[in-house]
Amino acid sequence: MRQKKEKPHYIGHRRRLKQKFLKEANLFYDYELLELLLSYGLPRKDTKTIAKELLNTFDNLKGVVFAPDHELLEINGVSTGLLTFIRVIRELITRIEEQDLTQKDGIKSPKEVFLYLKNKFGMLDKEHLYLLLLNGKNKIISLEEIAQGTVNYLNIYPREVVEVILRKRAVGVIFIHNHPGGDASPSQEDMKITKKFRKILEEIEVNLLDHIIISKDNYFSFKENNII
Repeated sequence: MRQKKEKPHYIGHRRRLKQKFLKEANLFYDYELLELLLSYGLPRKDTKTIAKELLNTFDNLKGVVFAPDHELLEINGVSTGLLTFIRVIRELITRIEEQDLTQKDGIKSPKEVFLYLKNKFGMLDKEHLYLLLLNGKNKIISLEEIAQGTVNYLNIYPREVVEVILRKRAVGVIFIHNHPGGDASPSQEDMKITKKFRKILEEIEVNLLDHIIISKDNYFSFKENNII
């Protein structure tokens, strides 16, 4: 008679964990929440050890989700498949934050823009330029990606910028781009581009309201620093 194969020990534990979550999610420790989440990415493995190691390495839940890909892959048990799962969660969070910003009635401060977009921009390993387009009542129309570059170089074409602004019928625009190196201070090239586009936009009666540079942990506003 063939001996009945025993179920892995974590199956019962995972079932109890799910039941506990449905009853009292607010009482979950961070490692339990992460353990349960990772179980959907690794359904045939015990994820408690992986969850604890991830938190020990990256300090907290946010640190885990937004950790660089290559550092996540160094953790024992994190495969490319699980990395994809974590990246889906990361993208979900950044899109929710972006939607929260674009659905607001107006922009109160450059810091507000930074807080909504720091996760989106902080993870990028190349420079990206976005336009935050506003109508006459300072209400956001949309957030539009315009250009991508290398680690420290971004090539911006005036015609593409103007085309997007006119198509969206914006009367105000905020330039937003990232510095992957971590220093949000503007370069000489950033200063030149801002001055150049301010003149271009004046000709089509569009206000350049600000140019915000975002790094992983900080930002620089041309408006706050009286450059615009």
